[in-house]
Amino acid sequence: MSRKVDINLLTSLEQQLRRGKVRPVYLFLGPEDYLVKRALDLFRRTIVGEELLAFNLVSFEAGSADMSEVFGAARTMPMMAGRRLVILKQIEELPAEARSVLTAYLDRPSECSVLVLTAADIDRRTTFFKVLQEKTEILECPRLKRPEIERWAAGYIRSLGFRISSPALSRLLDTVGADLQMLASEMEKITLLAGADRSIPDSAVDELAASTRHRGIFELTGAIGRRDVRTALRVLGSLLDAGESPIGIAAMMARHYRQVIVAREMLDGRKSRQEISAATQVPQFALDEFIRQARALDSGTAKRLYVRLAEMDRLFKSANVDERIVLESLICSL
Repeated sequence: MSRKVDINLLTSLEQQLRRGKVRPVYLFLGPEDYLVKRALDLFRRTIVGEELLAFNLVSFEAGSADMSEVFGAARTMPMMAGRRLVILKQIEELPAEARSVLTAYLDRPSECSVLVLTAADIDRRTTFFKVLQEKTEILECPRLKRPEIERWAAGYIRSLGFRISSPALSRLLDTVGADLQMLASEMEKITLLAGADRSIPDSAVDELAASTRHRGIFELTGAIGRRDVRTALRVLGSLLDAGESPIGIAAMMARHYRQVIVAREMLDGRKSRQEISAATQVPQFALDEFIRQARALDSGTAKRLYVRLAEMDRLFKSANVDERIVLESLICSL
């Protein structure tokens, strides 16, 4: 049996587990770590309970596990609970002999425990997978496509007891991207701005977009300051993929380096943090990291970057160029 993990499935699965409708072996299959984590947390809460985790939860990594220990743990009687929970992660790394041991266990699984397996991917043409398909309940945790992410996000917000408009939800996804862990975290934050009717205002998403853009530019300029080209290219790609325009990124970078130039002069003049914050318009919560960046980047380099970004802005507006390549070239030239 195979089912795809989503908000509705997790809810119904929790109800089944609490009613005692428990299969002896489950397989969480797929590369979406956030869905796997949510499912594992659900099993920990319902099968064992937080107060008894130390006694009735054992977790193994398949690549280094001794299979006799794994199944010894699965056959050990639980302490003060109905069942033990045994987790064996990344079973795609099991060698052939260990896979045989696992399939033999599946023929006669322990009744005093629940064995949960995880795998990012398994060749579905193999005999091993067919045995898993027959002997376990498979919970699919795939990478979600945009329409599936939209449904998942809408369901998640409903599960928190809030509402959001379709345009605002779409804007939220454009801002945060496809990382479910980050998306869930940001959705929980913006619910704090909902009114008494528990409706998330569009303005909350706009504020989040501005904050996310600021953090991304800060991360990008920090990587440039450290000469970490790989990280800088990754962050640049994330900003562009999230819909930021190359011209906008160049403008925000130019603004940042203008602030750095001002901060360097003020630091050399032994000005206070409050004076630096007021002159650069950098908020207090971001000031420590900004000052670290300003100290790490000499004023000559900051001025050269500022001039190049100004030239780049004129180039973008006057010539037919691949703006992404121009930005990447700037980073790679550092």
